[in-house]
Amino acid sequence: MSLDLYPTITFEMKNSPTRDAFFATIAVIAALAPFLNKAFHIDDPLFLWIAHQISQHPANPYGFSVNWYVSAKPMFSVMQNPPLNAYYMALAAGFLGWSELTMHGAFLVPAVAAVLGTFFLAQRLSGSPLLAALLMLFTPVFLVSATTVMCDVWLLALWVWSVDCWLRGLERHNYWLLLLAS
Repeated sequence: MSLDLYPTITFEMKNSPTRDAFFATIAVIAALAPFLNKAFHIDDPLFLWIAHQISQHPANPYGFSVNWYVSAKPMFSVMQNPPLNAYYMALAAGFLGWSELTMHGAFLVPAVAAVLGTFFLAQRLSGSPLLAALLMLFTPVFLVSATTVMCDVWLLALWVWSVDCWLRGLERHNYWLLLLAS
């Protein structure tokens, strides 16, 4: 009698959605890796300043002034975006630090989420989910936005997943998915 301590697990990935989703994830990382050490620019400082404020005063994300338009103004009048992105940045910085490399590395998460959300949404709506995901990834505006630490890619990722959850909720009559979509 032989005892097989390491049973072989066959994992068929040929022409599978798992393989395609994995490929889409690798494509995101490969496309954005050259920009991981990119300097902060455009409106990145606004999001970083709010994240710094959150790391010190979590209940008051806009409780400081900033000189962005010639003179100092309250941050809430300069930045009208909700602070979820900055809370994510503060959390990531708490574990990884505030450098360009770590912040851009943390923002691979929403980029992957947006591409995978597009993949799974296209899987139910078309016959080419990988093509849809790659087209979205290599759209110039996505590539530019995905190299920043602004909230645009998070917004896209959450929106795409919301639509996917809504469709799944309708198909399955699952009110939790519909609630999650909202």
